Amino acid sequence: MQQENVEEPKMNDAFETGKDRARSWFETLRDRMLAGLEAVEDAAEGAPGCEGKEAGRFTRKAWTREDGGGGVDVFDCPAESSRRPAVTP
Repeated sequence: MQQENVEEPKMNDAFETGKDRARSWFETLRDRMLAGLEAVEDAAEGAPGCEGKEAGRFTRKAWTREDGGGGVDVFDCPAESSRRPAVTP
C-alpha cells in the first residue's frame, strides 16, 4: 500500500509564505532607502552648490519575465538635472 506524503504541501506552503515575506521586506527596505535619499535631496535646497538645480529623484520601472517572476528596476535621475556633480571618466 502506498502512503501519501502529507508533509510536502505544508513545506511548500511555508516556503512560499517565507518567499513572500522576504520579498515584501526587501521591497519595503528599498522604498524606505530611496525615500530617505530623496529627502536628503529635498533638504539640500538652497545649500551652496545646489542653487537652481532640481532635487534628484529615482525612477522606478516594473518588469516581468515571460516565464514568471519580475521586479522593479530603479534608476537615478540624469546627472545634468540633479544637484550632484556629473562624474566623468
